[in-house]
Amino acid sequence: MNPQQGVIEQSLDGAVAECRRALDLEPNFPLAHFVLAGAYLRMKRYDDAAREANLAWRLGQNPRSLVRVAFASAKSGRMSDARDALARLERLSKTRFVSSYSLAP
Repeated sequence: MNPQQGVIEQSLDGAVAECRRALDLEPNFPLAHFVLAGAYLRMKRYDDAAREANLAWRLGQNPRSLVRVAFASAKSGRMSDARDALARLERLSKTRFVSSYSLAP
């Protein structure tokens, strides 16, 4: 492992710890779940990432959370869940703004 990789891993561990502390104080804080999902994605903990992104979506209804659900689900081999999240994004785009970046293949 190169030295830079070690720094990144420590940073991700720190991000997870900070998010966990925030969620201990406020379990229904969607941004903490969203950031935690991102950290788990970088750590290749795809099942954990999908779970946290789903929580972020349910609590905050931010379309970017659904993008993380789709990506994490696909990376963990749950293609049906990934397609479902993308379909939800597509439906959501009919009633509110969803960045085309989120819908791009």
